[in-house]
Amino acid sequence: MKIRISEEILFLSFITLIFVVLSILSVTLLRGKKERDELLIEYQASKIATGLLETFKEEGYLSEETFGDDIKGFGIYNFDGTAILRYGTAPSVVDVPLDSEEASQFSINHTKKTVVLKRLTGFVPGRMPMHGSRIMGRQMMRPGIMGGQVFRGSRNEPQFLFLELKTEEFLKNQRYFQLGSILVPVLIGLTIGSLGYLLRKNIRYRKKIETQERLVQLGEIARTLSHEIKNPLSAIRIQAGILKKTLPPDKIEDIKIIEDEVEHLRSLTDRIGDFLKNPAGNPEVINVREFLNMLIQRFGENIRFSTSSMEDEDIYIKFDPERLRSVMENIIKNAKESMEDNGTEAEVEIALSASRSKVEISVLDRGYGISPEIANKIFDPFFTTKTDGSGIGLAISRRFVESAGGSLTLSPRKDGGTEAKIVLARVSNEDTYSG
Repeated sequence: MKIRISEEILFLSFITLIFVVLSILSVTLLRGKKERDELLIEYQASKIATGLLETFKEEGYLSEETFGDDIKGFGIYNFDGTAILRYGTAPSVVDVPLDSEEASQFSINHTKKTVVLKRLTGFVPGRMPMHGSRIMGRQMMRPGIMGGQVFRGSRNEPQFLFLELKTEEFLKNQRYFQLGSILVPVLIGLTIGSLGYLLRKNIRYRKKIETQERLVQLGEIARTLSHEIKNPLSAIRIQAGILKKTLPPDKIEDIKIIEDEVEHLRSLTDRIGDFLKNPAGNPEVINVREFLNMLIQRFGENIRFSTSSMEDEDIYIKFDPERLRSVMENIIKNAKESMEDNGTEAEVEIALSASRSKVEISVLDRGYGISPEIANKIFDPFFTTKTDGSGIGLAISRRFVESAGGSLTLSPRKDGGTEAKIVLARVSNEDTYSG
């Protein structure tokens, strides 16, 4: 079985793929930029901390002017975590890490708009050369800063650094990256969605133009054929009438066959004319329940009418009565012929349902149904699967329904057969009385 993929499905799949690829790419780039900036600010913080440490080692002290405006806190600590030198927000005591994986710690404080770097200054053996426990036996020293002056603590070998750095610009950029990772896919989606909508609309418009062009061509052909066919048909009908009067009675049946075929050709040319001329006709307000009840009587048996609305509820639509009758007769006739060809003796069911805004008329049969191969062709003019069909009935019916603002669809039923569904706008009581 061949599967036909429509142009719109391929286009929507392509648009979706582009959106996913661009979104992933943009988010990846933004996150990569964010991570690179984090590494850069960590490198800068480490460079500043190392420079301060080297200055301290060379000069034995650090003046307050050394730190500038961007450094909010700086501390140098010995093996047991007590401060050798402390400035600003640096704590008096820190936990010196024993694990090499924790030798360098970098964190961002969004509330204070700072970054904090904590790291070891040199090689730390697996067992720290400390007297007793690293925590137990720790002796608290006096604060390293008092009254805005920096004081030196112990001159033990520095082992751990603390640095808190103001980075408002960096954090602002981080917020932009976070916002961008959300907005960029949204903007890409909106752009692609708008483009997709316009292109999809263009595809439909192009199809509509092509259909109209075919109808115009068909109209020219049909008018020519109608004129060329009707004149000979009139002559044939007149001659057949003369023959009926002159031939013996046993030949009259042969003449009747000629007349029937002439009438069939005349009906076909009239229906083509109906398809091409104004399909709306002269719309009137119609009581759907009464209309269907009268129509069903013309078809005799094997038709069952059901409704989901209340028996005394009036359901109205606005439609040209002759065109609605043509639509319903064509659909019911197709349903009966389908079941006869399929050898099915079940009834054709006509179901009426209504909501506050719309009316649905369904014609259901248990015939041979609709195969997937012809599902997209059943409403094409002159397409038919019948040996004696014209292929114009469903095309005309759909044109009439759509001209009234409704829709006509055919779909296969679960256990075999076809459901033809007509959906039309329901007319309110005010519209009914105003005509």
